[in-house]
Amino acid sequence: MIRLFCWGRSRWDSLNLRRKLSIAFVLMTLTPLVLSSVFTEWETTKLMRRFVFERNRSLALNIAHDVDQLFAEKIRMMRVVIADPAFRSMQVDYQTKVLQEMVTSYDGIHIAVVIDSSGRQVARSDGLPVAPAIDYSDRAYFSQVMQNKTTAVSDVLVSKSAGWSGVVIAEPILGEDRSVCGLLVVNIGLSSIIRMIDAALVDQQSYIYVVNKAGQVIIHTDPLQTKPEALVCDGPAEKALAGETGWLEYRCDGQSILAGYSYLPTAGWGLVTEHGLAAAMTEVHDVQNANVFITVLAVLLAVLTSLSIAQTLAGRIGEISQASLQVAAGDFNTRLAVTRTDEIGELAVNFNQMTEQLAQRTADLCASETKFRSLVENINVGVYQASLEDDGRFIQVNPAMVQMFGYPAMVLLLKVPVHEIYYDETDRRYFLDQLHQYGFVRHHECRLCRYGGEPFWCSRSAVLRTDKAGGASWMEGIIEDISERKLAEELLHKTKQDLELQVAERTRELTALNEELHQLSLSDGLTGLGNRRSLDELLEREWKRAQREQSVMAMLMIDLDFFKLFNDTYGHLAGDECLKTVAAAIRRMIQRQTDFAGRYGGEEFSVVLPATDIAGAHQVGERIRREVEALAIPHQCSLLGGVVTVSIGVAAKIPARDEPVQALVEAADQALYQAKAAGRNRVVLFSGSEG
Repeated sequence: MIRLFCWGRSRWDSLNLRRKLSIAFVLMTLTPLVLSSVFTEWETTKLMRRFVFERNRSLALNIAHDVDQLFAEKIRMMRVVIADPAFRSMQVDYQTKVLQEMVTSYDGIHIAVVIDSSGRQVARSDGLPVAPAIDYSDRAYFSQVMQNKTTAVSDVLVSKSAGWSGVVIAEPILGEDRSVCGLLVVNIGLSSIIRMIDAALVDQQSYIYVVNKAGQVIIHTDPLQTKPEALVCDGPAEKALAGETGWLEYRCDGQSILAGYSYLPTAGWGLVTEHGLAAAMTEVHDVQNANVFITVLAVLLAVLTSLSIAQTLAGRIGEISQASLQVAAGDFNTRLAVTRTDEIGELAVNFNQMTEQLAQRTADLCASETKFRSLVENINVGVYQASLEDDGRFIQVNPAMVQMFGYPAMVLLLKVPVHEIYYDETDRRYFLDQLHQYGFVRHHECRLCRYGGEPFWCSRSAVLRTDKAGGASWMEGIIEDISERKLAEELLHKTKQDLELQVAERTRELTALNEELHQLSLSDGLTGLGNRRSLDELLEREWKRAQREQSVMAMLMIDLDFFKLFNDTYGHLAGDECLKTVAAAIRRMIQRQTDFAGRYGGEEFSVVLPATDIAGAHQVGERIRREVEALAIPHQCSLLGGVVTVSIGVAAKIPARDEPVQALVEAADQALYQAKAAGRNRVVLFSGSEG
């Protein structure tokens, strides 16, 4: 391989410019055309496959939806009929009349019959006499309805009543005791289902079939393919029966099939639409053949055009090459003859302009060098050249650098080893490492020493210079005194630290005030218990947690008995003191940190008990009731012993998935209502509570 590469490289080098340009232009035009052709064919094939996939999936979904809606419509109609009490009474004349109206009003129904619980005909829609000899008890749908008391949809079968092929839908007729006293049966003609499927076919290469729950083909657009045995290539059928909708590609009988599939939930069937890959790609092959012809024609035109362009360019480039050699030798008066007005002619004009500009810039460069030397001598920043050895010295410095370091004369600074001007040897090592690694250093801040050893801050930049052999020889750079800026930065840093400390202190104070305000917003100003807002927030939060963990949650609703009479008798100030005393008693009776007591409103209080069943909540309620009664707050208008008492409603629930928390609140409130109705000063449990 290496020898072949070397041979090819030598052959390429031996070619003249004209041939190299010809080969390069041919490859530059040929390669994109070929790649574009290949990419177009690949993209066309991919898009066509995607189109067929999406079409089959949409087709399967739409047909499955239409057929399922056909069945669902008939089931809804049958349930409306069965809901009629006269029809359920099994009156034959009435049922016959209803059956005839059903067949007349709804398309697709061949015949409708009523069957009793023994499997015998009772009524039929076609006007013929009932055939007692016909027994439906051997039908699978009859057994399914009798056993499950639900709607049954059969596979394709031949009607016993009329001998037509179709699909049977059977609906149970339930008596007063919920037992099956008969069946309403309709036969949907197979031809109407097949017409619905045939109407959706987009071309002759596609076909559609339906499989039952057992995976057997029961309907096929090709009648010869309807077989009772299970499918052999059943990939899409399995997915459809699993309730999925989508598309896939699989191989069957040696060919690739592009299939779409969907599920019919009413009948439990699967519907599959299929299209052979070879047939689907027919149009793509036509496009590909046309593309190949166009590509070949384009390649021929590109090759001829490339050879012509290479011939023209090579000749003019040779002329420019000879002229360039003369300019390189110093003859700036060399010019090319301009004989064309196209791009090649423009190239000759540009070459002549370049030669003129080069002559002008050479003269300008000499003048610039003089100006640069003057700038270096008079600039206010130190400019230097220095060797790279450890004991190396400055090769050249400007007057500003001598003044910056405070030396009496330039010759004294040039005699000082470079390492001696550093205040810290670490800075020098870092500077040299960066210079050798990257070839330059920019704005390296460090401390250097003035004449006499006084340190000062400076910013140092340098570029590594190499000789013709590529070895490092010296460095060139500048040094700027930044002592004043450093002093200003230190003052700014100290000021910033002081401000940050003040801001942090103010932030802590604001945080404490915000926390105090938050607690006040969640507390009742009179009793110190949680207010209605905090109670609602905690109820919602604990209810959601109980829903996630499926744990029981309890709630107590507490109401002071005859409190309005207490206020009217003792005044509102005494009423407020009474509320605060009762609230303190409720707080004492709550033993767990997770329990919560709040003022629900007026003289009503509420206690939330997470992870507490009805028995535990009842114990807490009794403790609160006894504690309030033991306070012996005088209440001469009370009918319950002359002291303040409370009535308590208790409810506990394991919340259902979508059940709102209001269900628990209403249950506790209902229990409180029952406690008041039962005589007050008692704890009543909600009868519907769980746990």
